[in-house]
Amino acid sequence: MGSMTLFPTKYPKSMYNKALAVQSAYNELYHKVANDYDFLKEALMGTAAADDFVQRQLELYDTVHREGPAALFSLAIVRSDYMYECTDGFNFKLGQIEFNTMASSMAAVSTKVGKVHRYMARILEDPCLYNGDSYPVNDAVPAIADSIIKAWLLYSNPKAVVMFVLGKKDSNFADIRSIEYAILERNPDVKVVMKTADALQKTSFLNEDKRLIIDDNIEVALVYYRSLYAPNGMTEEFWNLRLLIERSKAIKCPSIPYQLAGTKKVQQELSRPGVVERYLSPEKAAQVRSTFVGLYSLKNKEVVEAAKANPHRYVLKPQREGGGNNTYGEDIVAKLHEIERLGESDAYILMERIQPTKQYNCKLNGIVGNYCRCEPTVSELGIYGAIIGNEDEISYNTTAGYLLRTKLQHVDEGGFCAGYSAIDTPYLLSDEDMLKEIGE
Repeated sequence: MGSMTLFPTKYPKSMYNKALAVQSAYNELYHKVANDYDFLKEALMGTAAADDFVQRQLELYDTVHREGPAALFSLAIVRSDYMYECTDGFNFKLGQIEFNTMASSMAAVSTKVGKVHRYMARILEDPCLYNGDSYPVNDAVPAIADSIIKAWLLYSNPKAVVMFVLGKKDSNFADIRSIEYAILERNPDVKVVMKTADALQKTSFLNEDKRLIIDDNIEVALVYYRSLYAPNGMTEEFWNLRLLIERSKAIKCPSIPYQLAGTKKVQQELSRPGVVERYLSPEKAAQVRSTFVGLYSLKNKEVVEAAKANPHRYVLKPQREGGGNNTYGEDIVAKLHEIERLGESDAYILMERIQPTKQYNCKLNGIVGNYCRCEPTVSELGIYGAIIGNEDEISYNTTAGYLLRTKLQHVDEGGFCAGYSAIDTPYLLSDEDMLKEIGE
């Protein structure tokens, strides 16, 4: 069940602004990576041998690459997630957790929780939380809607529809519907249709011009995936559906290469010396690198041994989206031995664990009779972005609002839909005031 925090969480304004400022550079980086076939193939070759889900995606990518992309543009709605830590008692450092290229959700819920927190601050007249200027504007939903509309316009057929691809039982319907309503409010000419993958298997095909057709005669301009991002339930029919859509002229959000670019292995490869610099200017590359934490291949035996000796300093990550997939603490030791025994080292990466600053807050989960108490919590800030382009150009690149998730300090995972965290709102303070807060 989804939850929210009782109060907004105080957050250093410098770290929030830094996360905002670097987003467009991250968008550009991942767009260029997604359009670099040779890099993705080389980076993921070993991972594909140990991970069937990545292998199937690469096979689709190979097929589409050989045939040549039919779509003139791609759209990516992404989110870069961060935590900050106080490194020496006086300075804050922002560290990237991951970059999400597939089904970057919860924009609508984040916006609504922010309004609740502002309302509560006014009602309570709490001088510590009453300054309206300390609540950053969250334009995530309209910004995401605008990016979909811009991509739809580039397709150049006003009769073609935007299609959301959903799971059979999608608990995230409120978030999805909010984006649909925002699209219709901002441009009533855009028709949005919702389809499950099961339904599309029976009603979708390509015409002789490679245009994606559903329900006999409805042309699809843009496919927005809110499902099919995890191996669970991926039948052969679903893989065939992904291939059909990838072969079409419809704009994909995201395309298969974009989904591959969002793997943890690619994140780790980008951290190697000189790789980011292949795609970005020196200034942008330095900006991106300033948010990196240690990311390591399991072929680095020195780091693997260090993780076995001090597992609480690391997180072990597979190539999966959503919460509940990582390994933490003492469990890392046993998992590393299992990985070595099975020969699956290429399916995982090790990341240095950020030690985020704790604050006290109350997590509300909506269960009647549950006792609500303030406990130590830590927060993860996500910045949304959207980018439209192709191999030759970027036609649109924007930052698109934020998501703050807060969890109890002792909880390892941070996924909201998986039940680990609560939606929160940042209340921005100067570094000086923030240091006073955490020092009390």
